[in-house]
Amino acid sequence: MLFRTFCLCFVASLTACSSSTSDGAGGGGGGPGQGGGACIVAPRAQSSLPHATAAGDAATAVARALDAIVAAQTPAVAKATLSYTSTKLDCGDLSTPEPDSNGFGCTFDLAVDGAPPIAVTTPRPSALAKDLYGALAGAGAKECNDFAHGDFIHAANVKVVIGAATIDLDDASSYSPPTEPNVVVDAASAAPVLDAMTSAQIADCDTSARVFFVCTAMSGPPTCSYTRESLEDIGGSRLLYTCLPKGNTSPPTKLDAARSKAVWDALLGAAGTAGYKPLNGTLQQTTVVNARWFQFDGTKLGFDLTADDATPPGPSAGP
Repeated sequence: MLFRTFCLCFVASLTACSSSTSDGAGGGGGGPGQGGGACIVAPRAQSSLPHATAAGDAATAVARALDAIVAAQTPAVAKATLSYTSTKLDCGDLSTPEPDSNGFGCTFDLAVDGAPPIAVTTPRPSALAKDLYGALAGAGAKECNDFAHGDFIHAANVKVVIGAATIDLDDASSYSPPTEPNVVVDAASAAPVLDAMTSAQIADCDTSARVFFVCTAMSGPPTCSYTRESLEDIGGSRLLYTCLPKGNTSPPTKLDAARSKAVWDALLGAAGTAGYKPLNGTLQQTTVVNARWFQFDGTKLGFDLTADDATPPGPSAGP
């Protein structure tokens, strides 16, 4: 159970799970003219991934690589005469201490000439996957070079048109948009969250550095801290860098007991109103909370919540 607690914090933010830096309510700082209040930014227009397009030989190379992969399926699938489309296409050259699982491999959904999509996976190591990886890179997809695990290409909304010899794709190799809210409440239900943040002097106005709460209540009253997650401006969209681990823009700041309880109660109260279900247990049994990507347009508050009922380990059984 302790592993589940650690994982919940660690995956979301490494520094947010480290020791706190202050006893009091952290001064959140605000955007221009916000005065440090509970400024929750209005929802932005949908963040768009970097887009790549290519024509001619580059697109034809991708089509031929896909031709070979579908022909190798069991049973074999006829190659496209009109188009290939994929909503999510992942290829990589894995390099880990486990040699049996290394090398090139791809996993993706694929619709051939508009037919229902099929699931495609190439076993590692795969020469066909290597060809597709190289063709995608040649068509403009950027690589994520992860020194600890290998090289990867993640693409979305891929469309290859055979006759026109064109390819379009959204490049998700190194960036992703912030998670869509899984808790959305009206202004009345949002008030306790806004009030708790105002009391703690936390402003979430900077679109390049968004507030991220980590709260725990393992064996007593809740304790909360917060940090700020970095978002980069990529072609006018605020996106999260995902290729390699990246530190947040601020160290974690611990809230005092009263403000921790106010944040805890407000977040779980909004979650209950929205019908949110924790990873395990009930909201009343929750012991760990991660909350981020707040957005408020004056009528609705939304944020991404992860809640769990993880517990600390029991006493050691001894030798």
